[in-house]
Amino acid sequence: MPEILLLQALACAGMNVRETALGTLGQVLRLSQKQGYIQLYLDEGEALRALLLDFKNRLTRGGADDQEKIAHLQYVDRLLAGIRAKTAEGLNSLYEGLSEREREVLRHLDSPISSTEIAKALLVSPNTVRFHMKNIYAKLGAHRRSEAVERARKMGLL
Repeated sequence: MPEILLLQALACAGMNVRETALGTLGQVLRLSQKQGYIQLYLDEGEALRALLLDFKNRLTRGGADDQEKIAHLQYVDRLLAGIRAKTAEGLNSLYEGLSEREREVLRHLDSPISSTEIAKALLVSPNTVRFHMKNIYAKLGAHRRSEAVERARKMGLL
């Protein structure tokens, strides 16, 4: 049941129905806090982070005066810390998943030079650069150069 409510909250947030999303998130938090669910939230990761922050802000605006609110805030803080840790772990593993040469090519992708010019700078063939670019795109989930650069920036790789 909590899984379905969490997905509903995320769907409402995605449709920009914020009040419904926050209300549904409140329901799922009350249910899952009693059971101590953590992984359920960690699996959603960054998609859930902004919604949890909004929920936390809503709770603190009203003042954390009763024990239930305080426990709720502590639970949300624990979830946010878990998401941050998981995201950092994922970034580290992604960065480590890039070979040294792929990292060099990635740094050059952020410049206006062509793949042929990158090849000259790295003293490799243009085919080798294209091979590394293909690997970088696959690892970043990108389909073109600008998208790969944008994702790398957001992930802190550039």
